Amino acid sequence: MTIRIFKSVGSLFILALVLALVASPVLAKRSVDKSCDVSGPVRVSVESMSGKIIVLGGGTSVQVRGEIGDDVEGVDLDCAGGKVVISVLYPDHMKRMSAGEADLEISVPASSYVRVEGMSTNQTIKGVTGRVVLEAMSGDLVVEGHPADVRAETMSGDIRISAGAGKVTAEAASGNITIVGVSGVVRAETMSGNIEVEASNLEEADLATVAGSVQCRCDLSPGGRLSAEAVNGSVTLDLQDSVNATFNLETFNGSIESSLGGVERRPKKDGRYGPGRSLEFTLGSGEGSVNVSVFNGKCVVK
Repeated sequence: MTIRIFKSVGSLFILALVLALVASPVLAKRSVDKSCDVSGPVRVSVESMSGKIIVLGGGTSVQVRGEIGDDVEGVDLDCAGGKVVISVLYPDHMKRMSAGEADLEISVPASSYVRVEGMSTNQTIKGVTGRVVLEAMSGDLVVEGHPADVRAETMSGDIRISAGAGKVTAEAASGNITIVGVSGVVRAETMSGNIEVEASNLEEADLATVAGSVQCRCDLSPGGRLSAEAVNGSVTLDLQDSVNATFNLETFNGSIESSLGGVERRPKKDGRYGPGRSLEFTLGSGEGSVNVSVFNGKCVVK
């Protein structure tokens, strides 16, 4: 009897699956190919709710190529007065929570200021030398090249910036942040995820994670400031070349390791050691500053 029941259920499942596949419409994709001529640096704004957006710097015009699903109305390209707006259009888009996908590759002049906004979009920017701003509710954000500065924000997704930018700001609610090849000013913050930074001639850096680790391999410019925080996780700083800075390292529940010097201290009350450790020392002239705060985890400086 048991075998018969399983056979009957299996047959019904297969039948239901076949009917679902037959009844489900196959959404064909349509091609997009639009362009407009521009002169000089332009401000390019891209708006899409779902899919993949790739922006490539180079050339003298703006070109939009790619594919959109049948449930997407189209792609609008508006070029006027040094401003370019590229919008993916949806039926009743303000009411739709799950929009159709649009996979677009957009070519722009390298010096353009590029801004991309999306709900659920993976965004990649390459070869743009102007300012880059990326925003997504969900999706991975990637920037490569030499933009003037970068700002990338995502609620859920990873951020990777491999660029010679002078200023980088990256924020993720849930996701890892990787920033390499930068100099100048770096700010990175994630609620749940790891932060990894490789920088040269770092002037100012603020790195913070609630649940995850912070790793920074850099050389600090004269008078530079580096601050790193982790609530549940670790902070590892690998400082290159000679460092002239005042160090203030502390952890509430964890250890501190420093190959650069300093004597670890522990708070004492009524003759007993309490929780927490701290380490303070100065290298060279002490022009710059390095501050590390870890609540539950390890701090390593070398």
